[in-house]
Amino acid sequence: MRERMTMLLQARIDAFNGHYPEAFAALYAPDVIFRDIATAVPAHGRPVVREWVETYFRAFGDAHMEARVTACDGDVLVYEWHATGTHDGDFMGVPATGGHIEVDGCSIARVGEDGFVHVETNYWDVAGMLQQMGVLESATQEIPRAVPVEK
Repeated sequence: MRERMTMLLQARIDAFNGHYPEAFAALYAPDVIFRDIATAVPAHGRPVVREWVETYFRAFGDAHMEARVTACDGDVLVYEWHATGTHDGDFMGVPATGGHIEVDGCSIARVGEDGFVHVETNYWDVAGMLQQMGVLESATQEIPRAVPVEK
């Protein structure tokens, strides 16, 4: 199963980096439940996955992704990823800025016996991306250090 999961992940990365929305969506079950932390409700179905990935390709014409850490357990595939791109199209209502974007995230996929992803949830740094696009102020704050208590 681990070998099959590794091949599935590589096919996903290859389809994303090649900007092949059909090939990307073909890795998902026809009735997939697809969650993205940036959207309020889960998407259902392979056509919605295709539309989702096309949104990124339109907004970031040179979008590229690499998997950094991968773990498999039974039918679950978890991988951390790093994505880059140039914001050269509208995204989340934000017109193109021409800026370079780098985003980290993690995806958790449940893979069926048929080899397709049946459920996937994507967690990623939405705020960091919006900061890089210039629409959200940096929210960095110094974390207070523990102060020793006098006895």
